[in-house]
Amino acid sequence: MKPISQIFAIVLEQLPGYTPKPPSYYSNLEGQLLLQYAGSEKKAKEKLREYREKEACALLFGPQLVAYRSMLGGSLTTATGRKKPVVELELEFLNCVELII
Repeated sequence: MKPISQIFAIVLEQLPGYTPKPPSYYSNLEGQLLLQYAGSEKKAKEKLREYREKEACALLFGPQLVAYRSMLGGSLTTATGRKKPVVELELEFLNCVELII
């Protein structure tokens, strides 16, 4: 999933369902991340990229996962026989922490 979300993060603003943010939103977010990571520009840019990937992932796969979740009824049994919530499996699969709910 990561290569797909990386590609779509680049064109995030052009995805259907994207809610436009103020022009300075991402530059302000980057500034906050720079402060949070003690001036490490590399770490701040990496976190900003991850944020955009998660946002793209939620736009692309969110509606399908909602339908999938309701179809399954809440949990699945894994290969080890352990019951896992569908939400947990979705997050593992997509690696999207802030997906939907």
